[in-house]
Amino acid sequence: MKNIKQPFLKCILSFFIVVFLFACATSDDANNNEKTVTVSIPAKLSLQQDAMTFSASLKATTFVDATNYSTDLAQASFCLTIAADKEEYLKSFFKECGFDNVQLQHTEANQPYDYTGEADGISYGLAHYRDNDYDVIAVAIRGISYTYEWISNIDLGTEGDHTGFSSAAKKIYTGLKAYIEKYYADSYKNGRLKLWIGGYSRAGAVSNVLAYYILTGLESDDTYTKFDIDPKDVFVYTFGTPRSLCKAHAKAYPNVFNFVSDADIVTYIAPEAYDFYRCGIDKLLFTSSKEQYKREETVEVKTDTYTKYKVSLTSPVDDWLKEYKIDGLYTFCNHTYRKFTDNQESETEFPGGTYTTEKKCIEYYLNLLLGTEKTGGISMKTRKSFVETAQPTIEYILRLFLGNTDKLVKAFGEIKTEAIFWIANSDTFYTGIKNLFDTNGIQYEESELQKHCKALYDAIDLLGQKGGLTDFTAKILPLMFSDNKDLIRSMQMHFPEVTCAALLKYK
Repeated sequence: MKNIKQPFLKCILSFFIVVFLFACATSDDANNNEKTVTVSIPAKLSLQQDAMTFSASLKATTFVDATNYSTDLAQASFCLTIAADKEEYLKSFFKECGFDNVQLQHTEANQPYDYTGEADGISYGLAHYRDNDYDVIAVAIRGISYTYEWISNIDLGTEGDHTGFSSAAKKIYTGLKAYIEKYYADSYKNGRLKLWIGGYSRAGAVSNVLAYYILTGLESDDTYTKFDIDPKDVFVYTFGTPRSLCKAHAKAYPNVFNFVSDADIVTYIAPEAYDFYRCGIDKLLFTSSKEQYKREETVEVKTDTYTKYKVSLTSPVDDWLKEYKIDGLYTFCNHTYRKFTDNQESETEFPGGTYTTEKKCIEYYLNLLLGTEKTGGISMKTRKSFVETAQPTIEYILRLFLGNTDKLVKAFGEIKTEAIFWIANSDTFYTGIKNLFDTNGIQYEESELQKHCKALYDAIDLLGQKGGLTDFTAKILPLMFSDNKDLIRSMQMHFPEVTCAALLKYK
């Protein structure tokens, strides 16, 4: 393990979109035809630190039986997912690994691989590798360095599989099928074809759906019938994988491995409460169970009569990151303040109670969001209620943000104290936002802005007349902006260097 300086690219919606910068190097072992690939992962958690490098091998014996978990292939698959970040990286990866017939494409017609402006699109690469008597087809799916695909991530659909993820999987399925029929039809017909599929984050979810289509197909659509291929020849490894399949489709395929963590908030989305699951076998990279934390106490004096005790519950991943010279995770703390008055100690809980693990914290947030906990007059308990009440406005806000990021950051940074009058009613709320946009040159369609401003105003219910999300907001904001920052930490647990450090320790 060594450190390499690597420039860092600014990412949009930083707690969800992670940008990798990648360097490839290979070496051949003449005795076993082994290819060793090294990738470099920037330290997203701390911009002042160096990147960490990660090496993985492809051997002549790698693609034997997909139902047997392979540490080598898991690590190589992680390298594949990183390489999928950019066209130049993926081309280099395939070349150095000995793949040929490389075809990198975007599902949006006539758009280059690095195109990021299509909400329902996705980029993927196909390549061929000769393994003894078999033809191995690699499918690398881009799950990072995208922008408008964020909109597709929240396109749940009212029933069945996640609409955004399944739409992307169908497009990749079509491209893969055409690639095989054009170049490797004989190998496929004679049972000499193997598939290697990998994806991280969004691409992990799409890979999960793609695996389902390949192994089972869609009973209601002949276009996506399953491949005539033995599951032992379909190797699928995913990382930081959101849920994407309805329960009926989330079968425990023995050849699909999903590396997840119960401390990573992305792996809880979309929620089981909406009937979303993963197919295959979940491999827990690291857990947030209390038993695997070590207790450290520090004391911070606030005033003469108030003392804040921070009880730090540090997971093993913190130590792993430090071992690889990566640091920067927010300390995860219990939300408990102790007040001392007249030498008597009393305990006051932060909103939401005391959390002993990230998992409990994430579950609390989800319960609030879904309406399991009291959230006033609005509830997102069902998938249908979310799609009908919240999704259109969230999508609209995302489109505005992705198209005007710098302008919006500047605009909201200039909000003055008179903005308090915006809360008088939905009309003044809309007028305030409209004037703010006009002043900063932000383009919008007036009727759409007015409609979504009203929806947002009604949902938040700033005056607290109907309940709305007032209770939700009152509980969430103190947690997000407290010294504990446990929600931020659970998002950081999704970062690639965390997965990398955990994967290197995984047995």
